[in-house]
Amino acid sequence: MKISTLKLAGALVVLVGLYFVIDMFGGKSKSKGVKSELVSLQLDKVDFLSVKSPQNEVELTKSDDSWSLKLPNGKIVRAEEAAVLRSIEALKNVKPSRLASKKKAKWSEYQVDSAGTRVIVKEEGKNALDLIIGKFSMVGQRSFQSFVRLYEDEATYVVRDFMSFSVPSDPNSYRFKTITDFLNKDSINTVKFNYQGDSSFVVEKLKGEWYSAGQVLDSVKIGNYLNNITRLSSSKFYDEELLAINPVSKIEFIGSDGSLISSLSSFNQDSLNIVISSINSDSQFNDESVYDKSFISLSELQ
Repeated sequence: MKISTLKLAGALVVLVGLYFVIDMFGGKSKSKGVKSELVSLQLDKVDFLSVKSPQNEVELTKSDDSWSLKLPNGKIVRAEEAAVLRSIEALKNVKPSRLASKKKAKWSEYQVDSAGTRVIVKEEGKNALDLIIGKFSMVGQRSFQSFVRLYEDEATYVVRDFMSFSVPSDPNSYRFKTITDFLNKDSINTVKFNYQGDSSFVVEKLKGEWYSAGQVLDSVKIGNYLNNITRLSSSKFYDEELLAINPVSKIEFIGSDGSLISSLSSFNQDSLNIVISSINSDSQFNDESVYDKSFISLSELQ
């Protein structure tokens, strides 16, 4: 018995309709909770970032286009904007490769429970992301992956080529580390070395030559000194409260117009030489290399 073309067409329409009904309702029920996108951030609107791991915790806040960092001791210091933006950009690249598990029982295996790193991002004061970054593992020899979970969800996802190290929880990773930054060292005309006792001295540039108390200095040595201190930075912070009010030593860098460009102050505490810069005054540095490069004697320039 032959089936008419009209009946075949009708059957095909019914089958296609059933397919779309199953795909729309049955398919969704099977993949309930599975997300194709986990992170959607607008960089220019982000004004808060919190990263908390079992070892460390950082809290960063943006105000008037600058970022500040709250240290574990409660002190607020300047943050390095580029470091904050790197973390936010890394989060924007968190894209799920596949679903690892929909079960809460698997959280500990993938370290997306209290063993993971919790990241909270706010945009204009409103929560934009609450993410747990968990276990990291290699895939072959050249690729890697991390397991992540949205804090309010039970599902755990695999994200290829992403690691929690991209969003560090160590406060020092975000701190403003600059001590000196002379855009043009030739703009320095006078350097005043204010030391205790009678060891203070001043060096001054006159008609291309450097002098101290009328004595010509070695141009190579002072050139090397200026090169060494043009851009100083350090991650060796000293966050204890300074007991002394007045510095033991101070260096002032003065421009050709007589204005103060910047200064470095040294305090002695716990047998350490603690350095504070005028361009990063809320941070204290315990770095002997920085101290030795900056606080030199007159004999080293003669």
